[in-house]
Amino acid sequence: MKKNVLFVFVGFFLLGLSAALKADAQGFDYGSDPEECKKNYSLYKEYYEQKDYDDAYPYWKKTVEICPKLTKFLYKHGANILEHRIKNAKDDAAKAALIDSLMWNYDTWIANFGEDGGIYGDKGVDAYKNDKLDIAHEALKKSIELDGNDATANPINYYFFSVRDKVKNGSLDTTEIFDAYDVLTPIIDHRLNTVEEKYKKYYEAAKTNIENTFIPFATCEVIVKIFGKRIKENPSDGELMKKTLRLMEIKSCQDEPMYGDVAKKLYALEPSAEAAAAIARKELKAENIDECIKYYNEAIKLQTNDEEKAQLYYELAQVYYAKKKAYADARTYAQKAIATRSGWGKPYLLIGDLYFYTSGSCGDNPCSKKYGIWAAEDKYIQAKSVDPSVAEDANSKIGKCRAQYPPKQECFFHNVKEGESVSVGCWIGETTKVRF
Repeated sequence: MKKNVLFVFVGFFLLGLSAALKADAQGFDYGSDPEECKKNYSLYKEYYEQKDYDDAYPYWKKTVEICPKLTKFLYKHGANILEHRIKNAKDDAAKAALIDSLMWNYDTWIANFGEDGGIYGDKGVDAYKNDKLDIAHEALKKSIELDGNDATANPINYYFFSVRDKVKNGSLDTTEIFDAYDVLTPIIDHRLNTVEEKYKKYYEAAKTNIENTFIPFATCEVIVKIFGKRIKENPSDGELMKKTLRLMEIKSCQDEPMYGDVAKKLYALEPSAEAAAAIARKELKAENIDECIKYYNEAIKLQTNDEEKAQLYYELAQVYYAKKKAYADARTYAQKAIATRSGWGKPYLLIGDLYFYTSGSCGDNPCSKKYGIWAAEDKYIQAKSVDPSVAEDANSKIGKCRAQYPPKQECFFHNVKEGESVSVGCWIGETTKVRF
């Protein structure tokens, strides 16, 4: 039995040695002791390919010592071997030593094969996961600098986390998180426009993580101070202005004078839906309603994204309702929002509100003045049927409608019977069912 095991092992060894010898023709550097290098390389590879990382470790380590320039895979495999041993370390001291070995593995890789953004990225991610924050930050920063627009999602993600953590522990100034945000978001946007569809989810996740991590640091005062200075230094940077407006909207900084100023500068530089919408919202705050409506219409004209366009229609409908008391116009824009974005309940709720609050002026007797209440309820029911997310709000409004139902005797003298169809008067012009 032992003889058979020996033959099998020798067979594996010879096969591995044969492969290693063939590799010689590929320009592998076997160092100062080629035979010893090939022997240890072959042994570690056999164990490695069987995922026996513990037995592979001593032969891998010896291979690195003898022939550190053999192949890049030596270090890729080394990272996997060391990660396995870190995970299974018996005590903190052993784990700490292995983490140091993992960092040494990456440094040796770079020393022998040159600087590479991907290697720095892997080193940084592993350092971060193993609580080596300073090492992680430096390695990930280097990775982003080297790879630029070709940076991969993991280093992008963890670099921002490292900046956040160093800002929190006081080893970096708060402005560093804004600098990192400025550097990373254009890279992510570039990657989302260039990578294959199957990889986009990783960059979308990184973008979400970065935005969620960044937002708590961004007060209106800090945004005005930092981004205002950057815009002053770069007055023709449209992308910077767009980013500033988006951030100010996320943090509800539309009351800041800078918000309107940046919007107008951006619109003058390159008329866009985003800039026009920002101006419209600023004019609304200033109660310049005609200017507000003008820029909403400009934004709608320029917007190509249906969901964003529907939002603009909806906001304009609210302006006509609340500021102009032009109920028919408000309904028109709410209907355009519905037509542009299917399955959205809010515009139906808005139309319901229009009917509910004007019902009393759309009838000539106590009974007909309630027709609009029934029509409003129809819209609230429709809202939650197309969009379950608004069901709670819709049900609350339906409750208010039912509390306004007329008593049967109030409509009896007008020959109005329960369940029949009636036409709501004045601007509403809807057909609805009688309810008592």
